[in-house]
Amino acid sequence: VVAGLIVATLVLLYGPVRDLYIANRRLAVLQATYEALLVENDSIRGELEALQTREGIENEARERGFVQAGETKVIVEGLPEELQAQDGAVAAVADIEVPDEQPWYIQVLDKVFAYEGG
Repeated sequence: VVAGLIVATLVLLYGPVRDLYIANRRLAVLQATYEALLVENDSIRGELEALQTREGIENEARERGFVQAGETKVIVEGLPEELQAQDGAVAAVADIEVPDEQPWYIQVLDKVFAYEGG
């Protein structure tokens, strides 16, 4: 009888505990994404502040291939990709990478409660 009550209690509590676990995991993922976005936002804010100065504007114009009066434009080919001028496009939210390295017990609980991540 006692074993039956314990099993019945576990079965009845599985659903609410699963919902609570999934909500907490999603909250953790959202917090990690939010923190990554804050870092990206600070980076963009720094770039914006740099572009508010004359030197920043001139540097950005040079990166885009513009030259001042009296200067000659030179194009160097064959540089490795990391040394070439980078596109000034802002990363989309979907491009923000959040590491999902969880301890072993979290991975086990994910399987027990059928948490698929995201």
